[in-house]
Amino acid sequence: MIYLSALLLILIPFFRFDILKKGGNEKLWYYICLSALTLIAGLRYRVGGDTIDYMVHFETYPTIAELSEFDFKGAYYTPLWYVYNAIFKSLGDSFYVFQIVQAFLVNLAFFRFFKRYSKRFFAVLLVYFVGYYLYYNTEILRSALCVVLFLEAYPLLEKRKYHWYFLLSLIAVGFHISAVFLFVIPLFRLIKKENFTVCLVTGLVILVMASLVNVKSIIESVNIPTNSGFRYYLMSRLDSYAKGMPQLSKYYLFDQLAICAPVLGIMLLRRILRFENDSRFGVMAMIMVIIQFASIFHHVIGRFNDYLVPFVIVYLVNTLFENKGEIAANKFGLALATLSFVSFFGVTAVKYCRNQYAIMKGAHIYDRYLPYRSVFNPEKSVKRELLIASQYSASKVEVGDERVGLEFEENEIKEDIYWVNDTVLQDSYVVERGCRLTVKDCYVRVSPDCAVIVRKGAVLVVDNAVIDTDTTHCVRQWRGIQVHGSNLTHQFEIDGTYQQGYIELHNAAIKNAIIGVDLGDPDDWVKKGGIIYAENTSFINNTRAIHAENYTNTDPNTMRPADYNAIFDNCIFEINESYIGTDMFHKHVDLYETHGLKFYGCQFLQTVRNEKTSEYSVGFEANDSDFTIDNSRDGKETRSVFSGFHRGIAANSMRFGNWNNIKVFNAVFKDNSIGVELKDSRTAIIMSNDFFIDNSNDMCTGIMIDGLTDIMIEDNTFTGLNRKHENTSSAVSSTYMKEVHLENNVFNDVTEFDYRGH
Repeated sequence: MIYLSALLLILIPFFRFDILKKGGNEKLWYYICLSALTLIAGLRYRVGGDTIDYMVHFETYPTIAELSEFDFKGAYYTPLWYVYNAIFKSLGDSFYVFQIVQAFLVNLAFFRFFKRYSKRFFAVLLVYFVGYYLYYNTEILRSALCVVLFLEAYPLLEKRKYHWYFLLSLIAVGFHISAVFLFVIPLFRLIKKENFTVCLVTGLVILVMASLVNVKSIIESVNIPTNSGFRYYLMSRLDSYAKGMPQLSKYYLFDQLAICAPVLGIMLLRRILRFENDSRFGVMAMIMVIIQFASIFHHVIGRFNDYLVPFVIVYLVNTLFENKGEIAANKFGLALATLSFVSFFGVTAVKYCRNQYAIMKGAHIYDRYLPYRSVFNPEKSVKRELLIASQYSASKVEVGDERVGLEFEENEIKEDIYWVNDTVLQDSYVVERGCRLTVKDCYVRVSPDCAVIVRKGAVLVVDNAVIDTDTTHCVRQWRGIQVHGSNLTHQFEIDGTYQQGYIELHNAAIKNAIIGVDLGDPDDWVKKGGIIYAENTSFINNTRAIHAENYTNTDPNTMRPADYNAIFDNCIFEINESYIGTDMFHKHVDLYETHGLKFYGCQFLQTVRNEKTSEYSVGFEANDSDFTIDNSRDGKETRSVFSGFHRGIAANSMRFGNWNNIKVFNAVFKDNSIGVELKDSRTAIIMSNDFFIDNSNDMCTGIMIDGLTDIMIEDNTFTGLNRKHENTSSAVSSTYMKEVHLENNVFNDVTEFDYRGH
């Protein structure tokens, strides 16, 4: 394990130089440790929480050439962060170049600071590595740069070169707003030394106040316009830090103990034994404890301690090592020093091992960093990806017990998995053959341009859950669900399994996708034939809800063509004013060369017409395909509805010799220019439907027929609406009269038949 190797590497010079007091090659070990820590952090692959998020952001940053046109005013972060990243965007556009430079700058600054202010460099380095190395190198990438500037600026403050100190502080603010704290730090120099009693009493007063004041409600009352840019970032940070505080929880108090207990112990030790060395850093330690307790009011306050941690580490180590003789001679002092030392390492270990079951069952803090992956072995840990994604959405994810302890490669799901509660997927996820993914009772958001892929022989079940796009960083659609298959394989169940990809949707919702469910691999013409069963499911604001093409099912017993294994029961297909697609909406269902898909009691709706929707929109389009529309099968016999389109249904035969069997039963067509359009199809049955036809537009018609060979139109009702003058619209229009059977239809205030042939 790489972290253990680094720990051993630090322990060798620690024992040699700081414990045994031997000399020789100290400078060499300094550079060996610096190189090791830089490379571990710089060459990591998707290790750490904020790292993964910053990788996503990095793709959207401008290059140096693009900075002149970049909207800094509307930007999410502070300006210098974009300028800094623009350098790396222009140098090969590689996040890993950025990462290794960042790691070098951060660790070099810490090494220089420790070397300057402590004679026990490797002891200080040991404390830094165990307690804070991963935090500064993988989590707080922006504010870590501010810490770097501060560590270089502090010697200038000691020399009273205030103009240089404040200049560097101002630059730091350009990277992260928390650096405003650096303008307050010079005031701490007015305090001569730490005071244990004042520190402890102040902390207790804060605890009492925190139990009486509802800070969360105060935060929620703050009203800052958050349309875009930094104001949105500021308010989103306030909201995210405030969510679920809850104040004085056992976990949050434990965090205070982890940070404050060793410091308070050393402060008490110094007071009892009257140590005077490092008093200036003692003031920093006292302020750090007070800030840590104050963060109970709001988590963001604790971020100021990022700047004080290096001072406190030096303060602790210097006190223990430079006064070890006096401490060893005093039994109480020795016990207190030992307790403080053990508490730091013990509590740190417990903190890393703490479970994250509230976010994801089976997860722990250490899953953010284990397993370690490098850029030379770029494999993803699915557990880490889901854990980090859930934390960024302030949501929860739970994974079945059988998944705990398993290793995952890339974004592939290779075991049966059960997800509940909300999460964000920041990359595409693939359910591999023989595996089953169940998504239940949750809201899953998928990053734009990513997809959920169900391989041939895999199963996806979405039960009472929503899958939607993630608009945290940009308003853009996700790619949707792809259900892969094979043109050479049938869709029949054998021994309880299917050879094709299979998806079930129960009381689910698929929203804001480019294609809600694509029954095939869009990039491979022969991997079609994905199976779907959907009931009580909504497909909302997808550019296309369902796409199926180029597949004929075959009965394995008779080797004859069979119906496509696809059923939609009581589903809703809707496009409304919240549509965010960059491509214009044309149709909900798109079929090409498929046969036998069934839609029972489904609603096809378009409730908005604007520049994002085609004036020739279609609810259901089938080319060289046949299908069935009928009542729902849930016993309620809910009717199918087509409303708001130019054409409710468009069925076309585009290839000579195709035999289509189109069946439309018990549907309602309203607010459409054309209810059903049939072109060059072979056969169709349109029976027991209601057509509401707008008489104010002479282009409106219930059924438009063009070149059909054999059609039966029976037991339908055609009702004219909004009549302005006579004979402006018709129930049935045709350019081809042969074999059109009109029987037992009812015509209310509408022309029965309009022959438009020549």
